[in-house]
Amino acid sequence: MSVRQNPWPLFLLGLALGGCRQDPVFIEMSDSTFVRTMVALRQLPVGTTDQLGRARKRDSILAAFGVTGAQVESTAVRLASDPARAALIWQAIENPVNTAPIPP
Repeated sequence: MSVRQNPWPLFLLGLALGGCRQDPVFIEMSDSTFVRTMVALRQLPVGTTDQLGRARKRDSILAAFGVTGAQVESTAVRLASDPARAALIWQAIENPVNTAPIPP
């Protein structure tokens, strides 16, 4: 399988090489936590009339990953300042590998 078909090895190598310095984007959580949280949040039903139930599920997901909505949002805002990196993160969110299912 080539890197074109599976960008994960290249992505993980970049994470390993950059792991020793202070990350200006992922201050409040790791990049893997951000990706796993976003993958789980994207699994929430859209267009449901039960907004309270959806909010409870969202809060449960955030709690399971130990983050708040504000932390996820501020990380996303910082990530937007680095479009190339944001594209890699978005690929990881869109094509999850070994992601945790939505917690109950």
